[in-house]
Amino acid sequence: MDANGLEWCFDVTSDGKCGHLILSPEGNHDIARLIDRFLECAPELPRWKLFGGRQRKPLQDVRAIILDFYYLDLLECSCQIRYDVDVRTVQLSMPDDPHQMTEAEKVGLINTFLWHAIGERFVMDSDIRGEVLVAANHCSLSVFDMVTELTGVKPY
Repeated sequence: MDANGLEWCFDVTSDGKCGHLILSPEGNHDIARLIDRFLECAPELPRWKLFGGRQRKPLQDVRAIILDFYYLDLLECSCQIRYDVDVRTVQLSMPDDPHQMTEAEKVGLINTFLWHAIGERFVMDSDIRGEVLVAANHCSLSVFDMVTELTGVKPY
């Protein structure tokens, strides 16, 4: 893809029946439009599904991803949703920060969490933002309850 000027982030997975190619705009609306145009022109591929954005996953899978990438167990975290005029902000509170994450790592953590727990395009289209806090006492929702409140659907 890089050789053709398509320097997009992508994931390749399988559901056991077919392969999945997920082209991620990484939260960028301009790239999302390019991906949409690309997918509109893409031929049908037998035993493949193409997606423009990371798909919502079961929370146990999201937990494993976050644990693997950030050494953080989501079961130890709490959340709060702040409602502003046109934006909702998910605050993810970790109990502590033993690895002293940089701000860039915290942005990566919250984006990875939201894009996989809720779905990348849902997050983008709904203007949902995120921030990571350490030991924030006002965060009272579980990760499960936060996903339910934002989507109106209980996580699986």
